[in-house]
Order: sequence, then structure tokens, then C-alpha cells
Amino acid sequence: MSEVFTASDLRALLRSYAGLLAAHEDEINALNVYPVADGDTGTNMLSTVQGVVDAIGDATGPETLAETGSRAARAALRAARGSSGIIFCQWLRSLLAELPEEGAHTAALSRALARAADAAYAAVEEPVEGTMLTVARAAADATATAYDVAALWQVAAVAADAALVRTPDLLPVLRQAGVVDSGARALALLFDAAGGTAPEAVHLVTADPAVATEIHMPGGPHRHEVTFLLEATSTSPLLEAWRDIGDAIVVAGDGSDGGWRCHIHTDDVEAAIAAGRRTGPVDNVHVEELPGPFGGTGRWRGGQGSRTGAVAVTVGTGLATRLRELGAVVVQCAKTMNASIGEVTEAINAAPGTSVVVLPGDPDTLAACEAACELAEKEARIVPATSLASALACMERLDAARDLDANLTVMQDALALPWFEVAEVARDAPTRIGDVSAGDWVVIDADGIVRTAADPIEAARHGMDRLGNATTVEVYAGLQADPDRTDSLLAFLRDDRPDSHVVLREGDQPWQAWLVRVPADSHTE
Repeated sequence: MSEVFTASDLRALLRSYAGLLAAHEDEINALNVYPVADGDTGTNMLSTVQGVVDAIGDATGPETLAETGSRAARAALRAARGSSGIIFCQWLRSLLAELPEEGAHTAALSRALARAADAAYAAVEEPVEGTMLTVARAAADATATAYDVAALWQVAAVAADAALVRTPDLLPVLRQAGVVDSGARALALLFDAAGGTAPEAVHLVTADPAVATEIHMPGGPHRHEVTFLLEATSTSPLLEAWRDIGDAIVVAGDGSDGGWRCHIHTDDVEAAIAAGRRTGPVDNVHVEELPGPFGGTGRWRGGQGSRTGAVAVTVGTGLATRLRELGAVVVQCAKTMNASIGEVTEAINAAPGTSVVVLPGDPDTLAACEAACELAEKEARIVPATSLASALACMERLDAARDLDANLTVMQDALALPWFEVAEVARDAPTRIGDVSAGDWVVIDADGIVRTAADPIEAARHGMDRLGNATTVEVYAGLQADPDRTDSLLAFLRDDRPDSHVVLREGDQPWQAWLVRVPADSHTE
């Protein structure tokens, strides 16, 4: 890496950086004091960087730095998690946008680092020194006189580590806790990876863990962290609304090539998401409960004073997030729908409202949900939503201000809304429509497997015949979903339904590649 910084150098750097973040994830989480002591900076940064690494992979043929950088920039926007991940996303996107197409010599790389630091500061509504911003600026400034690319990364690493040590001098909450800034630590590791240097052991400024523990406990002034992707030419309307309802506002992107990744800490989840939707289409929504005096369960439990609450059983982090966004208390299973009676009972008791609707999400969970309704401290009734698609449809019809019977009535109607899943067969097996073989693709709906196909696009074509007309079609990508196949599926759906808005969400369901459905208010037939 001595003469020019190339596409292969970028891939190697990000792989090495992901490895350092994985090795230091717990340490960085433990340093997490600012802006909220939610202990997830290391996890968020690792998730963000690993998402980029997975997306760019290994080159299958000649690829320029610009081509690899473009793929990395798109992946960063979708993978970014938490305020630190979104700031890093904007830093990385700006860095890559400034690099020459074939490769970057020392001067070009130094200029790109300077502009990336500028972009990181601009992404934050209220920039604060003593954070990863300080490290980004110090590293960039140090490279102005470097004589080659290898020396550039080495001086950047030295400057980044020095800036990291100074963070407690710039941010009093860090000095009180006896730690350096977690985001600054995470970004400094990138320069360590690039410079080939061992990370400095400079994490604790004091040796009094009691102080750090005390500082970690109170948490921030707001209950929830909200992030989402926004498609819009400008974020000005969103920022104007958000300034009145929260803080820790960070926005990454430029309105093109994937839109904007938006982040806020707020007490009003509904208003935060609604402000996004007034600005443009919103996707990839994540809502997490922040630690502190308001709790720390990671659940968004809806408004207080509700007449009717809801409990939903699901698998998949993305599906769980979507159900929470819609107001459910979620019982999230690991790989199979095997929620226990105790878990569902606890969720019913924790749900807002004087009564609760329960959505099993799968026939295998129905018995546990029925038993939980009998044991719960408040009135609870089951809606026979025995698929994840029908659970989503029911939650879209929930009105917490209505009584239980009224909600049960509208949810019963929602069960009829069409949906289908596309999955790849893992092994030979008999089914209700005949034998299937490993590698076949199948279409699944409320009746089970209803069609086989040679490839996922053919399966989706058969499935779309079942959906009818709709203004919006949602696609939930599961763990089986290959990114390239997902792109092909989305292209087919948009071509097949040119008048429908096709929305991709991360479902993370373990068995099916894609769940395709029509939201409750979008069905027109």
C-alpha cells in the first residue's frame, strides 16, 4: 500500500477493521457513556462495518476503487446502526466519494480524509468535541505532509490514538466516568488497522470502576432511539420537526444512491416516524428503548393510557422491530416459534391497556398463547393470526383507543389480506402438492406449500398472482435472502407492479428468503 490506495486495499482495510472491532466489541460497549450509556457502540460499529464487508466481498474480476467504493457506500447506508454507525457511514461515504476512480495517491487520500471529517461533523445536528469527530479531524490533519500512502496511514494512526487519549479533557462526562469516548475508540481502530499498528491500551483514564458504573446508570433524557432509511431530496422538513421532539440527531447520506439514514433519541416514537413519512418514503425502521429511569428492555411498548394493547410472537430481528413499531409487545423467539407460556404471560402483563390482543404468529405457538391468556393478570384474547404476515396485518389495524371487541372485529377482517413467502428447499421431502427436492423453490401461503418453481423469480411470479391490486407491496428479506437475488426480485416486482410502491424491509426470518405482503391500508381489491 506504498504507492497508491486501490480497491483491494479498501477491501483488506475494512476486513481488518471488522476484525479489530470484533476483538474489542465488549471493551467499546463498556466505554459507552456519551451521548447515552446504552452500552452498544461496539456492537453498532461492528454491525455497520461487517455489513459493508459482506456487501463488497472479494472481487470476482477487475474492479476500480470507484466501483468498490460505490458498493461500500450503498452498503454502509443500509447497514449503519446507532449514532456512531451513522456518523461512520457518512465519514466513509464522503471519503470514498472523493477518491479517484483507479486509485488514490497520498495527496488525494489526505484531501479525502479531510473532507470525510467535514462530512462527519455536518452529519451531526449538534457536533461535540471529545467524540469520534475529534479523532476523524485529528487523523486527517496529521496526513497533510505524509510522503506515501503507508506513511499516511501510520501518522493518521498515531494522531488518532493521541486524540483518543484527549477525549476526556474535552467532554466532562467522560472525565467523570474515567473513560475515553467509545465512538472515538472505535474509529481509532480503523486507523490502527490501516497503519498496521497495535491498538493502544489507553481505554481507562482512571481506575475507579465505581465512578464509571455510577455514570452509566442514569441513561439519557429520552426513552427511545429511532433510526430509519428515508427517500427524499432534502431532510430539512424532517430536521425541523425533529428538533422539537428529541436530540442526538444524526443524518447520513446525500439524497441519492439509497437516500438518508436518520437517527434520533426521543420520547415520541410516533411523531419521529411520522415526520419521516411526511418527508418521504421510510424503510428499515429500528426502534429501541434506551436505558435509564424509563427501563431498558429494548421494547417499544406503545402509549400509556391505552384501552387495548397487543402481544405478538415472532422470529427475526427485523420482523420484531416492525411489530414493535406498530405498537406490539414482542416475544421474539430465536430460530423456531417456540415461545413459552411464561414468556407470553409476562408480555401480556407488561402490555399497555386494560385488555390485550395476542397474535401467535404460528400454529405451533397457539397452545402456549391460549394458556397464557388464562394465566394473565388482565383480560387477553387471541386473534388466530397464525402467520407472521397476518400478525403484521392485525397490528396495522390496531387502534389502542378502541375497546377489545372492536379491535378483534377489525383484526379478524385483516386475516384475509393476501401474502406469500418464497423459500428454497433444503432437503428432499414429501409435501401436500407432491415431492420437492433440495434446491427447488416453493411458494407458501396460508394453506402451506402451494407451488414449486425452478428459481425465486418464477416463484414470485406465481405468488404475485395471489396479491391482487395494491398501492404498496412490502418485501421482508430473510436470512436465506441473497442480496443479488433480492435486487432481482425487487426489479421484477417493480416491473410487474409499476403503479405500486415496492418497499424492502429487513425481516431476518430464518427459513424463508422473502415474505411478500400487502399492508392493510394498501389493498385495493
